[in-house]
Amino acid sequence: MKNLLLFLLLFVVGQAGAQTSIPEKIQLYEQEIAEGKVDEIKMLKNYIDLITFYSHIDINKTHFYFNKAIVYAQEKEQLDWESAYWRRMAEVYYNFGKIDSSYYCIDKAIALVEGKGYDYEQCANYQTQGGAFFMGHEYEKSLNAYLQALELNNKDRLQKIAMRENVQNNFGIEASIHRFISRIYSKLLNYNKAIDHLLIAKKILDDNPTDRTSFVLLQIELHGELAELYMTTKQPEKALPLLNKSYELAVEREFLPEMVLELCRLSNFYCVERKDFNRAITFTKEALQIAEKTEMPYLISYAERNMMKVYFGLKDYQSSSYYAERALSKTEEGDWDNLQDVYGHLIMIYALLNNVSQAELYVKKYNEVTSIISDKNLHNSLQEMAVKYETQEKQLEIERHKAEIEHHKARQQMFIGGLALAGLLLAMLVLIVVQRNRRNRQLAEINALKDKFFSIISHDLKNPVLTQHNALQLLSDHACKWDAGTLSDYSGKLLKSSGELIDLLKNLLNWSLMQSGKEVYSPIMFNLTAILQPEINIIKSMAASKNITFDIQTPPTAIVTADENMLKMVVRNLLANAVKFTASGGTVTLEITPHTTNRIPHTAHRISVSDTGIGMSDVETQCIASLRTRSKQGTAGEHGTGLGLIVCKEMLAKHGSTLNVESEEGKGSRFWFTV
Repeated sequence: MKNLLLFLLLFVVGQAGAQTSIPEKIQLYEQEIAEGKVDEIKMLKNYIDLITFYSHIDINKTHFYFNKAIVYAQEKEQLDWESAYWRRMAEVYYNFGKIDSSYYCIDKAIALVEGKGYDYEQCANYQTQGGAFFMGHEYEKSLNAYLQALELNNKDRLQKIAMRENVQNNFGIEASIHRFISRIYSKLLNYNKAIDHLLIAKKILDDNPTDRTSFVLLQIELHGELAELYMTTKQPEKALPLLNKSYELAVEREFLPEMVLELCRLSNFYCVERKDFNRAITFTKEALQIAEKTEMPYLISYAERNMMKVYFGLKDYQSSSYYAERALSKTEEGDWDNLQDVYGHLIMIYALLNNVSQAELYVKKYNEVTSIISDKNLHNSLQEMAVKYETQEKQLEIERHKAEIEHHKARQQMFIGGLALAGLLLAMLVLIVVQRNRRNRQLAEINALKDKFFSIISHDLKNPVLTQHNALQLLSDHACKWDAGTLSDYSGKLLKSSGELIDLLKNLLNWSLMQSGKEVYSPIMFNLTAILQPEINIIKSMAASKNITFDIQTPPTAIVTADENMLKMVVRNLLANAVKFTASGGTVTLEITPHTTNRIPHTAHRISVSDTGIGMSDVETQCIASLRTRSKQGTAGEHGTGLGLIVCKEMLAKHGSTLNVESEEGKGSRFWFTV
């Protein structure tokens, strides 16, 4: 999934011919665009190729040519190409992990051609949307997008059949979609469904044979992924023939990278399923020899990491460390996941070799990489939100500019039409002013929202991040001097701090999703008592650690109609806050009771969370009512920002419910709502 842009890049290079290098192609396309002497279709293609090329080497140039492409497509009234440019940017964003920005772009692409007969184009849009949702771990939405793509692909295929056109591409698209759906079910741990969809994809390709490179590559991947699923579901007898077939296909076409990957899969099979490490090492050695022929560092490093793991299984720790060090020498500095994998193995290898100094060295490197990955994920999340707001502002400015152009054209036409159209001109002017004022208000609201969001980040996120960084620095400087007990105690405090930071980030992200309209309210009927049980178990543990009594007064069954995830998050936040602000020896109570109101004609339920904690002042309760955050520490020094209660209040608003509060300083608090 992450390599979609790489696949597109290779496809473009292949289509343009193998004789010309990428820099030469870029120079040629830029020159053709600057001179404007090529035909319209060639210009449109040049733009999409430049967006693809530059996405791997210069993101600023990517944005530059994307903006030029949009303007050109609008001038030529090429809706399908305009949609394609938005789709390509969505792919760029989700390959960089900027999921929210990807959602925005693909929504634009879909809206442009919705209901206008561009079935093939819209099918591609929904495939990209499915990929973006998959990367964002929104698997149900991803599945729905892929199912819509399947429907559009089938519609396009039937139209082509009626017109006696070639439908081979449609078969490839259909097989590819089923492959992606299989990945969704794998993530949901529904391996039987995942296998079913891979079998459907395999049958489509088997029934429509072709020697086209893209189809053969897809066949190789299908066989390999199906084999891995059979291994996961303890059906190794079905996996081995598929692995052999996948390798044979790669050998027949002399696809060296695929040969390396399939040999490593065979090696893994014999390691895991047969515990035959001698057979496994044969495949891995062959994979390494082929990888070295390609002179591709990443592929060589991949094979060497496989050698590292097989020798580890053979308990030949010297050889395992040798290939681990070789793999490290070819692993790029920014390839944090693979660095983490190799460092983890080296820790175990040197520990088993009783080389304490080397083991400690790689423990330090492993922790550094883990910290970098965490910081990188945080940075990407914050940067993505900033990009999203900037993109929305730019889009509003574009629409504003377009409205002014349309206004100018309309005024000219009405002036030529004479005084008879003066009344219509006045009406148009009024409409334009109203639209402009509305867009100005929208822009002001977005700016205010952005300022509010980054204010929260700067005040409530900066300090714990800096504190954690300083604590890690202290740990790094003094770890060698501290005994095991001190290290354990300090690590526990650091883990607790990181947990609080994660809770804050979750609340920030959930709040931003609601503000941007991405948090979809999806009510269903369910038993609230059963759904809350995992949350209750977590809070029980938290309360016990602070010597707090946790009183639960819930009926066996409490059927409600609500958004399950939102309601769980609301109750979890309220309970966690109650424990946080209650001292040792206090009590926290969760109560669910049937409740009927005039507003809710059927039997509803009132959920109440009360505590005997430190309570709140009138100022603090007013902050909740006005959706303002107010930082406050818990009774054990826990960090708090007040953002969790704001998230609860806004989620309940989507249910048409209200978060009520009664509190008095020194006497505790009670929060309740009705659904």
